[in-house]
Amino acid sequence: MVHLIELGPRETGKSYGYKNLSYYSYMLSGGRASPAALFVHAGTGKPGLVAQFDTLGLRPKSAHTEFRDPTQTVSIFKDYLEYGNFQRRALPGEGRKHPSCSLATWT
Repeated sequence: MVHLIELGPRETGKSYGYKNLSYYSYMLSGGRASPAALFVHAGTGKPGLVAQFDTLGLRPKSAHTEFRDPTQTVSIFKDYLEYGNFQRRALPGEGRKHPSCSLATWT
């Protein structure tokens, strides 16, 4: 698992590179993202983007991506980046999730 922050001027192909990195890559650019969509839906147990893809690209500032619950989302991301797993209140009997998704972000 590799996490990457890419810095560079506008219009230099950073987004293009991540979009075409792999068939199993996903780029979240624009719109609203909830912890359920990113990690796991607490009611149904359906895995989110981090559990479904090998690489997840985030463009939080330039693409106007908003997080529904920024405090909770950042807290879960911190755990995932530091320990390689995350936990949300999920269905009974479910513990921590151990996906192998790499995260990439740029501004």
